[in-house]
Amino acid sequence: MDSVGSSESVALYSGALQRQLATARAIAPCLAAGVERVYDLREYDADEVVGGWLARQEEEFAAGLQTAVGVRGVGSIVMRVTAEWETEPGFGRFQQRVERGLQQVAAGATEYGCAVAVTSGGVIAAAAQASLGGQWSNWARHILTASISVFRVEAMAEAESEQQYRLELLSFNEHGHLDEPDAEGVRRLRKYR
Repeated sequence: MDSVGSSESVALYSGALQRQLATARAIAPCLAAGVERVYDLREYDADEVVGGWLARQEEEFAAGLQTAVGVRGVGSIVMRVTAEWETEPGFGRFQQRVERGLQQVAAGATEYGCAVAVTSGGVIAAAAQASLGGQWSNWARHILTASISVFRVEAMAEAESEQQYRLELLSFNEHGHLDEPDAEGVRRLRKYR
């Protein structure tokens, strides 16, 4: 996240998942920052969302889904399931949780001049949706693993909203740093969720 103002120091935040924390700890020395864990920046519970959906399917259908071959086959199942989940109460709770986490990061960006948040695709999709609207699942389906999205933080007037800060999406899903091909010409770092 980028904040309007000077960028003399950086606040570094991470969701509570191990993969989020490992990434944050790896970049912390480059930013000369400590890592602050923000539980509200963790990804949705895929076991609950996808597992719950699978449990509601017919046995044969669920067995066929479990044998889907390749990342894209599994990814298409996840996108279908999460698009349906968007209409359920659990999704609203996820959005509220993510909003609390984003407000905490925005406060840090305002205080320090700049903040970096290491999180997951679902959280980034929720931030993009909050900024520009649209369907969360449409944002989520376009996020590459290890991509970078940049937001500007704007303080809200007290009468405008319950939120203290508004996020403005400046760039989404940057992945040029993942495009270096290996000796075989394959871009192995470019991965979808």
